[in-house]
Amino acid sequence: MIGFAGGLNLYGYVGGNPVNWVDPLGLFNGLLPGLGPKGHHERNKYQEGKCPSIEPTYESSWYSEGYSSIHNGNSYRGIGSNRRAQCAYDPKTGKLIQEKEFEGTYDYSPPYNDDGSVSIPGAVGHAVVDFLPWVLFGN
Repeated sequence: MIGFAGGLNLYGYVGGNPVNWVDPLGLFNGLLPGLGPKGHHERNKYQEGKCPSIEPTYESSWYSEGYSSIHNGNSYRGIGSNRRAQCAYDPKTGKLIQEKEFEGTYDYSPPYNDDGSVSIPGAVGHAVVDFLPWVLFGN
């Protein structure tokens, strides 16, 4: 425990933000995106306005992943200018899912290349900076 040895500000080790950052050992301040609750939860602001309001039928800027039980709907990943966006749609209505628990997410590390093929470095990065924080902190 750092205690007063770290100075008078007992929360300085988390950038003065103990509500949004977790660092029980006082060694980490979220230097990699997504690895703290604040970075993880704020990631979706980067995809605002990127997801079409209805499910794409054919668009060159979206790659279909099919049904996703995690998102409880049909999942699409952006390619090209939408590369890091992931959007989920209700399979019955085709409307964009916007409930926090199931909505699509912004990916710091997209797992796919623009042609829809799996990117090994992207998939590994996705597991570490996107998926693991989702498991730990939720959407």
